[in-house]
Amino acid sequence: MMSASGSDLFSLRDKTILVTGGTRGIGQAISLRFARAGATVVANYLRNEQSAQQLKAIAAEEQLAISLCRADLTSDRGMEQLDRSLQDWVRIFPDSFIVLPLGSTAQSRNSRSVISTGRLT
Repeated sequence: MMSASGSDLFSLRDKTILVTGGTRGIGQAISLRFARAGATVVANYLRNEQSAQQLKAIAAEEQLAISLCRADLTSDRGMEQLDRSLQDWVRIFPDSFIVLPLGSTAQSRNSRSVISTGRLT
């Protein structure tokens, strides 16, 4: 028998979630939903600065834990940049890190490596 209430059952408190393509469209909706459920969200994007700033404004207005990381995950340099952005979170919460690949980035060799190994490097 579960003792958690309905709202606790789906809580993402103490989870950090990387959402690739997380600043526009369905990625933005997912980033917001996870943050509203208590997660700390790192929303990765590459080109659309306007959408990223819109997400940042929504997060600030709702006091949500969403940070942005602009990096091209199809390149080694972009993966290094993402790794630097996430190192503290992974070190502090090693068992609570989730990667949610969305968009074309999910098909890159680098992203597949992160997903299959659970490691950013």
